[in-house]
Amino acid sequence: MWNIERVFRGVFLLAAVYNIVWGTVTVAFPNLLLVQTGLEPLNHPFVMSAVGMLVAVYGYGFWVVSKDLKSYPQLIVIATIGKTLGTLGTLLYVARGMLNPALVQMIFFNDFVWLPFFYWYLVWVKKEVKMQAVEV
Repeated sequence: MWNIERVFRGVFLLAAVYNIVWGTVTVAFPNLLLVQTGLEPLNHPFVMSAVGMLVAVYGYGFWVVSKDLKSYPQLIVIATIGKTLGTLGTLLYVARGMLNPALVQMIFFNDFVWLPFFYWYLVWVKKEVKMQAVEV
């Protein structure tokens, strides 16, 4: 039998490492991932560096939550909103022909792949915190 808290800790630790590494690489080499996905390098690479910084900051939040699942669900609410809107916005602009479809793979790994776990965690933590409040 698996332990749901162990699963969430593992997911958030993995998300932390992924986001910190991806963000750091993107800050240091802002055009690298664009070129690897077949996109033109940006004339203003600081835009991708800013994206990398935000992704790395998410990573720190995931690390904090992985250490204490019940105390910081607000960090996952913020991440879930950002990753949901990032996914929807990217898909919308790709569908309109305003973004290269190659960006979908980047959004898949940066945002979409984590969303099922984040939504599952938010449902779980809401029940857990409510149950703790009743027990006290």
